[in-house]
Amino acid sequence: MKARHKISIVIGTVIIMAMLAFAFLPWKPLAGHMLESLLATQGLQDVHFTLADVSPRGAVFQDVTVGKDRAFSTDHLTIRYSPQGNEVTSDAEGLQLNKGGIKAQAAKASGHAKNGEGDWSLKDMRLQAGSVVLPVIGGSGKLKSGSGTRLLSGGLKSEDNTYRADFSLDYPSQLQLIYVSIPWKGGTLTTKDVAVPLASHQPIKLVLQIRRVSTGALLQAMTGQHVSATGTVSGSLPLVIDRDGTVSFGAGTLQADGAGNISMPADAIPEGNEQVGVVRDILKNFHYKSLSININSNKSGVSLLIALEGNNPDMYNGRPVKLNVRLAGDVLGYIRQNVLFLTSPETLLKQDQK
Repeated sequence: MKARHKISIVIGTVIIMAMLAFAFLPWKPLAGHMLESLLATQGLQDVHFTLADVSPRGAVFQDVTVGKDRAFSTDHLTIRYSPQGNEVTSDAEGLQLNKGGIKAQAAKASGHAKNGEGDWSLKDMRLQAGSVVLPVIGGSGKLKSGSGTRLLSGGLKSEDNTYRADFSLDYPSQLQLIYVSIPWKGGTLTTKDVAVPLASHQPIKLVLQIRRVSTGALLQAMTGQHVSATGTVSGSLPLVIDRDGTVSFGAGTLQADGAGNISMPADAIPEGNEQVGVVRDILKNFHYKSLSININSNKSGVSLLIALEGNNPDMYNGRPVKLNVRLAGDVLGYIRQNVLFLTSPETLLKQDQK
């Protein structure tokens, strides 16, 4: 009996010491460090956080950062899972992303998955890409994981539906932009079926559809001159974007959607012979019934050729004329700075290998 009594005392003492150790030792930081190490062995490097709470049914994380440059972070992340481990629900608040010229903030993101399939949603996201600031955006879609890949699909859009992007992400191999639409210069830019390889350095190829864009705003931006024009133009422009940000394109044509007026300063037209001077005078007040803008690239650079048909009521008694005008200006630089602000989206999905 005495031996059994001594054994009971020893067991009780061990239990009490274990409880005291659990209560007073910094087990949360230790558990958090172990979890960070486990994530690193699974390929998720440079993930840091504070483990606020953990239980058999879930965990709460605070001050989560991802990446060597800590480009992605969230203030609060809650993960809940079923006892069987086949169902997971997560909620994140205060998400932030700052990488590759992209700045994004989202109030809340949530996801729910069972047996590797589920749904995701994103609320009140504010996005800035270069000089472009988008309105508040939300999104939702489906997710699926398995066999070493993660599939994320769905869409993002603004409240007024003027900004929209439908996509499918098959990570780590490819991002597919199913449809993208943004307002631009009074009109709309759209593209669809764009494949962005993530596992290679293949260039990105797309066709940019331009719909009812302001003629005056477009010419002024492309030439850097104060061109006044009424009317809109529409057309398409094939583009190829290399992973270093180099932009090249095939021949593209924009056509006026109707008649309008154009007033072009002399400096927008390169100097030449006497006929050039006449063209400059005609374009000071030109009423066009047709207008097309041809954009071409070659070894010497990029050129704009405008074909016009109409008249100047102040010259030649308003006689109809046809003009072909080659404009000066940095078209390629304009496209790179103002239209294609995201030339390497896979950098948002991969770690920096430094």
